[in-house]
Amino acid sequence: MLDERISTVAPNMPPFVRRWFREPALWLTMRIGILVLLPATVLLSGCGSTLHLESTRGLQRFHASTGPVYVTNPEIGLEYEMLKASAIYQLSDAPQGCPRLTLHPIVQYARCANPLMLTGFTFGLVPGILPAARAFQYDLETDGKPEQFIHRLPLYERFSIWEWLLPRRSEQKLLADALSWSSRQPQPHLP
Repeated sequence: MLDERISTVAPNMPPFVRRWFREPALWLTMRIGILVLLPATVLLSGCGSTLHLESTRGLQRFHASTGPVYVTNPEIGLEYEMLKASAIYQLSDAPQGCPRLTLHPIVQYARCANPLMLTGFTFGLVPGILPAARAFQYDLETDGKPEQFIHRLPLYERFSIWEWLLPRRSEQKLLADALSWSSRQPQPHLP
């Protein structure tokens, strides 16, 4: 009876496909195989990611007008190098008479990965793009009054198997460039 239905629906169906419909265990094995192999192929396809600066057409470079500032924690590393390379503040070696700037680690916020679904279904052939959602934060103490500031970096991250072919910029240089194109926003104090 099943053979008759298969013959009427798809008369030119190859015999091995008919066997799948006749044998439920084989059909179930094939479905489980697809459910296991598809994610494994996506995970092992070699997709890479690269960080890019958003278009600067609607952005203005940020230059602080506070004069030189003294960084209290230059040992923080990447954040200090970003601040120095971006030149948004003039840095001073002398702590006397300068506002004091205390750096915080870069924060990366959670983001929705829906744009990566197409990349996954095409095994990385079609690139997926996500906002990088990174923020540069610091405290600036002027005349004993501390203020917290945040710069949301205008970056996006692209994922595909083609990313390893693209020439890469230094991530530190890219982050410093993004910092110079970001705007400073005051961060509300939490009690």
